[in-house]
Amino acid sequence: MGHRPGALADVVTRVLLTGAAGFIGAHIARAGIARGLEITALTHRSRLDLPGTHIVQADLTTADLDVIVAVARPEIVINGASYGIGPEERDPERALAVNTIATQKLLLAAKAAGTRRFIQLGSYSEYGDHAGTISEDTPLLPKESYGATKAAASLLVTAPGIAAPVETIVLRLFNVWGPGERPHRLLQKTIHHCRARTRFPLTPGTQVKDWAYVGDVAAWTLDIALRDGAYPHAIVNVASGDRRSVREMATLAANAMNGVDLLDFGAVPVPAREVQTGPADLSRIDALLPNRRVTPLADAIAATIASTP
Repeated sequence: MGHRPGALADVVTRVLLTGAAGFIGAHIARAGIARGLEITALTHRSRLDLPGTHIVQADLTTADLDVIVAVARPEIVINGASYGIGPEERDPERALAVNTIATQKLLLAAKAAGTRRFIQLGSYSEYGDHAGTISEDTPLLPKESYGATKAAASLLVTAPGIAAPVETIVLRLFNVWGPGERPHRLLQKTIHHCRARTRFPLTPGTQVKDWAYVGDVAAWTLDIALRDGAYPHAIVNVASGDRRSVREMATLAANAMNGVDLLDFGAVPVPAREVQTGPADLSRIDALLPNRRVTPLADAIAATIASTP
């Protein structure tokens, strides 16, 4: 079920979105445009295909964020910028600069500009490895610089002494997937090998994850951003509750392309840096969005296959 207009949604028109050229950010931008929002898309990329947005090309780590935010005059800031997801992004200093320091600068700029709400897109990587259910109060034990710097950003954003009077919330996203994902990700690689009819060496595939479709995550993010009334919690897990193994997800995608025979499970080990968690506690997002949209898995896989070159 989609967003139901409320008092805040009726008056909010201006949104500043960082990381707008990224996988999740681009989906949020398009969903926001469809809702009639005025999106200022901040990106470091020189080319960005997001018709209907005002594009500002700048590097968060060097840009004059005070000026950018003051000109945009956003009622809501959604910080979707991050560094450390791709296998080529391994510079810990860059991770600190983008994920933590730039987040603080952006929050302070939003505060100076009179922004009403600041939405920080966090990650389940902040929790690190935990076998049990992951609640928002689960201790943060990140395994590497990406999770650690995102965790530090969460602490900054939720510190009342830094953020007030801006209302802030951290959305910790769990294993987002779908159209436009990076080529190294599971579904993208499965699709590539099935199209090329080449063997796909995989881990044993026993890792169980919460798979959150990006179209749904974009809708939920905007639903929460535009929600009427104050946020009851500063941190919310954003997950689907649909837990499946890597083997099952890869097999479902490959089966849709008649390529199950190409999957070579157990050919490579599970990467040491891959975060392993139990199920996400969804009580907070269930309370915020009790009737949130959920795309059927078969439809989500079909859309991902259709959109992948």
